[in-house]
Amino acid sequence: MRNLLSFTFALTTVSAAIIGSPNELNAQTIQKVAELKPQGYSSYFMSGGGPDPLLHPDGYVFIGREWLRDASRKATGIAYAYIHLPTQKLNDQTAQLLTRGRVPGVHLVAFDGETAGFVIEDGRRAKRDACVFHGWDRRYFYFSMDVDSGELSELSESGAPGMRETFYPIGVDDEYLYQALYSNDAGCSQYKTVALRRVELDSGQLDDDWSMQLQTNGVIARPRFTGERRYLAILNYTERGVKAKNPADGFIIDPDARKAWRFRIPVTPYAIACDVAQCLLGSSQAGTISRLRLSEALANKSQQGKAEPVARGLGRMNHFVVTPGGQRVLLFWNSIVGAKHVEAREFPAMTAAKRKKFATAKVFGAPRGFRPETMVWTAAGGYILLPKPGPNGFSDDATVLVFKVTD
Repeated sequence: MRNLLSFTFALTTVSAAIIGSPNELNAQTIQKVAELKPQGYSSYFMSGGGPDPLLHPDGYVFIGREWLRDASRKATGIAYAYIHLPTQKLNDQTAQLLTRGRVPGVHLVAFDGETAGFVIEDGRRAKRDACVFHGWDRRYFYFSMDVDSGELSELSESGAPGMRETFYPIGVDDEYLYQALYSNDAGCSQYKTVALRRVELDSGQLDDDWSMQLQTNGVIARPRFTGERRYLAILNYTERGVKAKNPADGFIIDPDARKAWRFRIPVTPYAIACDVAQCLLGSSQAGTISRLRLSEALANKSQQGKAEPVARGLGRMNHFVVTPGGQRVLLFWNSIVGAKHVEAREFPAMTAAKRKKFATAKVFGAPRGFRPETMVWTAAGGYILLPKPGPNGFSDDATVLVFKVTD
């Protein structure tokens, strides 16, 4: 692998155009603080299948990348753009990765201002009976880089050479990158176990003292951090009217205590928010909000529970964002085809009795509404990034809006 992955690094600065002026609304509850249009960058937010764009809970967020090419147009590396939200630094730095030889897939997955972390994906053709990845063998490696010195950690491999597992970098907390490997049980998409591991961000080494193994129902769902970075969640996806061999279930995982709670869950559980004792799920199709009681599940030796109805929400819900004080939650949904506002409700009650509405036209500059699937927010809920909605509500793929949220 060292021949394949020969790296040098540099740091450059890319100026980001600031458009317009801050727009204070509703007693500073949601305030637009910037519009960013980094010149020469694309892919402002990773797709649903890519790594988490929140590179650090304190607010380093991936906003773009671009291939670097020489005079002959040969790719020589990738430049990554990111922003630090608490300081509202609008001159975005980029981490520049130069490679020699065959270029593997590379993802920036962690950054805290001093250390950058990367996951490398190296794929090779496999026998056609290997249905996972359509006949490809994949190897995954993590390494970190000290930004000031350029010093690299050793490569740390996730999984085994020639593996058939599905690999996901889940996301980071203050110290670790969490990863998941879904094992394939000799048949296409018949996943039976998921192994959770973590890597120390600074050293790049696997934490040999920490691992978890969970049994699934054979349905794959990408693990993710809950918004406040307290828990990991695996919420298996089902839809109304689709017959499933096994009922939909999901896991809430406490990485500090190394405990997992298993729950029966509603269909299309897109939105999630947690406090110490519970997690609340929002169903996109059903428009309902359900509660997972972690404290009661912990007392149950089987560590299993069932989602309990709490309140009506709205159809097409996508995200719950708990505000910095922890007393309110913002409900986001696809407002292009739904109600043209964002709701604030009391947390964790979630009832609509004392809700507050923020018009998408007035606050977010989106008269036709917007789709929040690629929205990003910091762990404490203080900042939200949203691709700028165009005239039809869909992203214009060029500008990022930054909002500050206060109670």
